[in-house]
Amino acid sequence: MKLPSGISIAISACVLSVLLLVAMPCSLGAQQASFSSIANYPDTQDGLEHFAKDLLKAHKPGNQPDEVQRLVLSLALPNPRAWFSMVFGEHAYEPLAQAYARNQTSLLQEVDAAVVTAARDGYSEIRAKKYEKSCDDSAGELTFPLLMARITPVPLYELRMINTSSFRRISIFAHVDGTFRYVGPLNIPNEFAPAKDAKPPARIEVKGDVQASKTLKKVSPSYPDAARREGLEGTVRLHAIIGKDGGVQQVRVIRGYCSLSEVSLPAVKQWRYTPTLLNGEPVEVDTTIDVIFNLRHQ
Repeated sequence: MKLPSGISIAISACVLSVLLLVAMPCSLGAQQASFSSIANYPDTQDGLEHFAKDLLKAHKPGNQPDEVQRLVLSLALPNPRAWFSMVFGEHAYEPLAQAYARNQTSLLQEVDAAVVTAARDGYSEIRAKKYEKSCDDSAGELTFPLLMARITPVPLYELRMINTSSFRRISIFAHVDGTFRYVGPLNIPNEFAPAKDAKPPARIEVKGDVQASKTLKKVSPSYPDAARREGLEGTVRLHAIIGKDGGVQQVRVIRGYCSLSEVSLPAVKQWRYTPTLLNGEPVEVDTTIDVIFNLRHQ
């Protein structure tokens, strides 16, 4: 069965107390000693599905109330700084680790609430998806950039809560120290890694639509056959550094399906713009570029 595009889950903190059947502790650190017994789950799709089923089972009336907390707390990364550094590198890990530390309690609450709410809404079939390769169109537009940004290709997982016509994604999980950990929705930092010992160049930020008006040369990517067969369309958003001469110096994917992103990157690298001047001197430009794929216009 081919599933339509997923529905992202976003639950505000103000409604979490209504959604959760068991109140979560205010401080994870103060409670983890009480819930040190963490069940192991295998590093497989079945393993994550088993965890989600155990979580739903723990919410049923008559079960031990501490079981929900035990399972939810087990989702916490034991050493976020080390894991983010290993997976995404020294340049990207610090803001990711800091954001995780700030939001860990709410992140764990949200994944619990998302699973419970989806089941209540009729999304009763549980499937997990394991992503190992960087290019996988089933990862969707937001997960692919994460797969591409890995410097250590550890597998990343998502849960899919499915009904008869659609599904909800709950992302991203990783298997660490014998069980599954919830690491995000992740946003890789926008900054490009600086070259060692390089002085920062004169650079300004320009909105994508403003920079687009300065385009001199635009190479259109070909529509991938695989994406055409799958009916994939949408916008690939790229983060780019435009050089002082108007050429594209650096570019990476912020959002987009893999097959569409792969043909966008080499095409955009050939684009050229009118050089941007600041006080009469050329400067580099930090901007975004959108490449739109529409089957009706092919």
